[in-house]
Parts: sequence; structure tokens; C-alpha cells
Amino acid sequence: TTENRENLKAKNHSVIKSSKEITQKSSSQKNQNKSASKRKDVLICGDSMLNNIEGNGVSTKSVKSIVRSFPGADSTDMIDYLKPLLNKKKPKYLILHVGTNDITVKNLEKIREMINQITPETE
Repeated sequence: TTENRENLKAKNHSVIKSSKEITQKSSSQKNQNKSASKRKDVLICGDSMLNNIEGNGVSTKSVKSIVRSFPGADSTDMIDYLKPLLNKKKPKYLILHVGTNDITVKNLEKIREMINQITPETE
């Protein structure tokens, strides 16, 4: 049917787009690895408010920005999302956009303590 053909076209387009993105990322990662040791990492995490922000768009020659959004995340969810990111990326700086779905001083304090435990060098 026409609907099935349209669905198949959409899936094929998605696969082609994904493979192009992977190829581009692979070649750009090689270039970034050369200068990564000089660049400072900035990890930007938050809820759905960050959905359309791309790390490359807010990066510079001296700062590599990594953007991760977690739609619907509240402040307690953010603790679970941040742990593996901090362990893996060990960013110099962290920008955290949290609290639009809930906010308590106690939860923010828990997040701060967790960040200090995992990566005390992160500002």
C-alpha cells in the first residue's frame, strides 16, 4: 500500500541519515582527538529544555561542549543520569539545568555532593 511504501521510505531515509552521521562523527572524532587534550570539556545536562541544543554549536577551539538532555527528568532522576556521564567524561565544567519539573534544596544539595564525590575537579 501507499502507506507501507511511505513508511519504508521514511525508515530508509532514517538509516541513511544515521549512517552519514556516524561517518561524520567518526572523522570529526579523529580530528577532535588530536586537539582534545588541549580543550576543556563542558558538560551541559538538563531536562527537555535542552533538546535542540547541539554541543558543536556551543563549542569553541578551547572548549568542547557536550550536551545531554533527559526529557521529563526531575532533580532526583538527574542524579542517576549524571553518575555515568561524570565517570566517563570527567568534565572541567558542568552546567546543570534542573528543577523545571521539581525542585528542592535537598535534592540540589544531593546533586552537588554526588558531583563532588565523583569528580571533585569539576567546577
